[in-house]
Amino acid sequence: MPAPAPGCNPATHRPVGKAPPPTQSRPAARPLHPHRHPQRRFPAPAIRILSAVEQPAGGLNLGADDYLAKPFHFPELIARVNALSRRTPTAPPVLHRGELALDRPRRRASRNGQLVPLTRKELGVLEVLMSADGAVVSAEELLERVWDEYADPFTNAVAVTVMRLRRKLGKPPLVETVIGGGYRLP
Repeated sequence: MPAPAPGCNPATHRPVGKAPPPTQSRPAARPLHPHRHPQRRFPAPAIRILSAVEQPAGGLNLGADDYLAKPFHFPELIARVNALSRRTPTAPPVLHRGELALDRPRRRASRNGQLVPLTRKELGVLEVLMSADGAVVSAEELLERVWDEYADPFTNAVAVTVMRLRRKLGKPPLVETVIGGGYRLP
C-alpha cells in the first residue's frame, strides 16, 4: 500500500481537516428551522468547513444566524456567540395579557373573545404596551415607536390615541396612566 501524501490521514488518504464531498446518499445540509422550538428562538452560528464560495449564503439560507470561516480565532467565535445571544428574541405572533389578545399577523385585537375594531395607531400603541409586559411605556417612546419620524414631539396624539383605545376596549379600563411616567397594561 502506498504511503499517504503529506497532510493526509493514513487511513483514508484524505486531507486532514477536510470533510468528504457530499454524495447522493448523504445530503450536504438540512434546514435548521424545523428543529427550532416555535416559541423560542436560539441563535445558530455556522462554522465554515469547506471552501466553496456558495457556503455562506447557503448556510444563512438554511437558517444559520451567522457564519464564521475557518481558520478563525477562538475569541472571535466567543464574541460572535455572545453577540447572537444579546439579540432580542422574536415575540410570539399572538400576544396575551389577561383577557386581551392581539393577533399581530392579522392585526386584530380582542377582549374576552370579542373582536375590537382598532385603527392602525391604536393597534400600534396596544402592541407596544402588551410587549412591555406590564412595564411603564412613556408617551415619548410610544410616539417614537408607533408614529413616524416626522411626528411633532409636542403633539397630544399619544394621549388622544390612548383615550380612544381605552374607550374601545371597554370597562373596566385596561390601560393605566402612570403620572410622570407614561402608560401600562397591568
